[in-house]
Amino acid sequence: MPIPEFVIRKRSTNAFVAAFGAFVYTTKSAEKSKQAFDFVARAARAYGVELETLSKTYAKFRASASAVLPTAAIDRLFLSVSAVASVLHMAPQSVDRMFTAFTQMASKGQIYSEELKQQLGEHLPGAVALAAQAMGTSVRQLMDDMKKGKVDIVKFFSNM
Repeated sequence: MPIPEFVIRKRSTNAFVAAFGAFVYTTKSAEKSKQAFDFVARAARAYGVELETLSKTYAKFRASASAVLPTAAIDRLFLSVSAVASVLHMAPQSVDRMFTAFTQMASKGQIYSEELKQQLGEHLPGAVALAAQAMGTSVRQLMDDMKKGKVDIVKFFSNM
């Protein structure tokens, strides 16, 4: 039996209210929250990625990454990942999981192979090689540096 339209609308509304609440939390202002939401809406239109998924993932990513990155760097990485999602025609679940990997890295303040290899690599082909290239190193060296906790998260996010 198909889901009634009013139920679909209610779910979407709840998702947007939750995302906007997260924007208010991370930006500390209603006006900046609106700007953040408009930014995400423009990205969704530009890249053809589902707005509900992007708003939810951006809110979480911004909340976790704001402790280690300026907003401009967060937005740049968000747009880069959104563009990749568009080019690869990713399903909303894959977009969500890619951002979950970045969110967890930011929350932990460190890059671990679990997030990079398993979570991000599962949804972004060549994630480890791309990360090594972004860091200006080899895959082997990047793996060694992750084991030793030597990967600079700011450099990692800024270069991705």
